[in-house]
Amino acid sequence: MGGSGKTTLVANIFNKRSVKQHFDFCIWITVSQQYSIEELFRSMVKDVYKQRKEVPMQVDTMSYRVLVDTLVQYLQSRRYLIVLDDVWNIEFWQEIHIALPEGMRGSRIMFTTRREDVAPLQFGFVSYIHLIQPLRKDEAWELFCKKAFPNKLGGCPPHLDPLGRKLVEKSEGLPLAIVALGGLMSSKKSIADWRRVHDNLNWELSNNAALELVKTISLLSYHDLSFQLKHCFLYCFIFPEDYAIRQKRLIRLWMAEGLLEQVNDAPPEAVADSYLMELISRSLLQVTMRNHFGRPKAIKMHDLIREFAVSIAKEEKLVAVSDEKKGEESGIRRYSIEVKDKEMKLGNGTAQLRSLIIFVVDEISKSSFNKLPSGFKLLRVLDLANAPINELPIPPYLEKLHLIGKLEKVPHWFNTLLNLNRLSLQDTELREDHVLSLTQSLPNLSYLSLSANAFEGERLYFVEGFQKLKILKIRRCPQLHEIMMEKGVMPGLQVLHVLRCKELRRLPYGWEHLTHLEEVRLYDVSDELVQSICGNRNGDLPTTPYILLTRTDDDDDEAKSKLLSEAEAIHGQFGSKEIPVLGMRVFPGCTKPMLRSCTAAKSLHSSEYRQLEQLLCFVLTFSMALSTVDGLQFDSD
Repeated sequence: MGGSGKTTLVANIFNKRSVKQHFDFCIWITVSQQYSIEELFRSMVKDVYKQRKEVPMQVDTMSYRVLVDTLVQYLQSRRYLIVLDDVWNIEFWQEIHIALPEGMRGSRIMFTTRREDVAPLQFGFVSYIHLIQPLRKDEAWELFCKKAFPNKLGGCPPHLDPLGRKLVEKSEGLPLAIVALGGLMSSKKSIADWRRVHDNLNWELSNNAALELVKTISLLSYHDLSFQLKHCFLYCFIFPEDYAIRQKRLIRLWMAEGLLEQVNDAPPEAVADSYLMELISRSLLQVTMRNHFGRPKAIKMHDLIREFAVSIAKEEKLVAVSDEKKGEESGIRRYSIEVKDKEMKLGNGTAQLRSLIIFVVDEISKSSFNKLPSGFKLLRVLDLANAPINELPIPPYLEKLHLIGKLEKVPHWFNTLLNLNRLSLQDTELREDHVLSLTQSLPNLSYLSLSANAFEGERLYFVEGFQKLKILKIRRCPQLHEIMMEKGVMPGLQVLHVLRCKELRRLPYGWEHLTHLEEVRLYDVSDELVQSICGNRNGDLPTTPYILLTRTDDDDDEAKSKLLSEAEAIHGQFGSKEIPVLGMRVFPGCTKPMLRSCTAAKSLHSSEYRQLEQLLCFVLTFSMALSTVDGLQFDSD
């Protein structure tokens, strides 16, 4: 049965340290209803290389036979654990067992499936079938309370207890249904709200007998969402089944599609993050990967919930999904396509599309699919992550573009993107002449992000152009030593972020001309740059400070309060409840302003950086407690 906790149970075993230590290899493969056996083998080989910390040997171009031989070679003399999650096809074992030798004594292969007949009993393997049973009443109640009352440590208030137990009875002991129901009830405080949900659930179950329990509860939870959250949730089904959705990619798409509500002065990334956490808390999305700080890094939709989302999205014509070669539904403006062949063909509605997201799902398609059809006259959002496109049609109305992958040269059609206002480049390996090409185009660009080796040179020169640029973010460019900005370039720049550029030795040359600059953030840059700003007289400067410089007036209490909020937002990025902060205030006319309200004060050498006047500097470290900041009261020498 779907939602009974099969994958959760196996994942709990798979992720135990003792299990990892017992086996030489631990490999997890999600199979699903539609799969390519060759691509599954390819994923397994990549996983083996990764665990052995070896450089993959052209895995993407390996033939079926080479993949099988490689797996047999690595596995036959080792003890391994392989999990094959969500198997549907009874012929699956016959296809995959050829690459799974007996190996050392104690190797294990685990299936999760809704079909008992897929177990490999007929092949003579020793098999044990564990049938997942529904949760007992006490277990179901405990799980529900943990989700419904997270702030009360799982304790249900007495006045809600009777209704709560009636709701749990409706869940039939199904874990996914219980957590979905608990997530829904966590936002309900009054007994009237609880009774309304109880009555609606009774009605849905009585009048929609064909609707599965999990889908019924998900429907109630969906209707309880705000308008914006509903659309953000439905939008997630553009990703293929069991697809690991990267948190950053999803947030960028939500922003590009204009699905977020404007909340005071909160940045759209913060609004999107709150949306994501709300959908996760309601169990409408599941976390599949977390970063070092416990924050969601990748998520996915449970297949039952995805089926439910598909039906609603089609009714509302919010987005259409196709895994065929052509065809889109009438009236749809957002389209997602899985390419499984050499080319992609669309129907007659190409000219009306506003958004197009392409997924190339296998290596055969990646090696041959390199051209998009033309005719996108109104296209505004285009996502081609991991698609090996050599030639793009000219989308004149495109407003936001995110390119991932090496750019041999700046596309000739860049100078036609007169409406482009947001550009993100990742792993593009740009050279200096590429940057010069960018400056001569994109007249309306207001946001530029260069991340993960987007620029591969040591010196980044901005000589001309970028007249409307307001935000510049540079991340993970390991060779970057210095940045230069000629006078007249980026005259309206307000925000500058330089993160994880370990060789950056000083603040940008010419940044004193940026009179509208309001915020500078530096993180994981060279010690030389950090010391030039913060000093290191006592030798106790942290190795990884996060520096936030923000313009403010001397006695602007509102600005100080906003800076504290900024610091808390940064603390949220690092996932730490006790964000350590070291603050410094730079006063006009002071050569070495000192902070006296913190126990570990650092001097700021503003003689070199006169333009730092009227700035507050937060240095976020991992060695001091937040309590060391004493109300942001700073004194000069």
